[in-house]
Amino acid sequence: MRKINMTIDIDRPIGEVFSALADARTHPQWDPDMIEGRHEPDAPAQLGTKITEVRKFAGRVIETTSELVEFEANRKFVRKGEDNGPMSLTGILTFTQTDTGTHIDWVWELELSGLLSVMTPIMARMLKNDGETHLDNFKQLLENGKFQPIS
Repeated sequence: MRKINMTIDIDRPIGEVFSALADARTHPQWDPDMIEGRHEPDAPAQLGTKITEVRKFAGRVIETTSELVEFEANRKFVRKGEDNGPMSLTGILTFTQTDTGTHIDWVWELELSGLLSVMTPIMARMLKNDGETHLDNFKQLLENGKFQPIS
């Protein structure tokens, strides 16, 4: 298993940052590769929420499903991929209040099996590069007051 670590500080309150990042339905606002995010049930994220993402990847459109297997509001959530073939991906996001806003620690746990296992270093690098870009987009959107929450 390969761990990919990312961190970012956002000058917004922890409740706002947590809610925005936990709601995959809003991710197309800051992740240009994401076409659509859905929750089952169609409600704010909570423990057990199933998340479906439709995204562009390697010139194709793919759909993946994950579940929120840990959820502690304004502190931490863990998304674990479900039956996504030879790729297992778990995202662990931890939020800390700072003097000026919110600190996020984001860890992806990536595991590729079979013939794809040789691609692990390349996939890890892609995840990190894309993840850092997307997190920076997220930060700019929130700090500039342009984020549109789902009501």
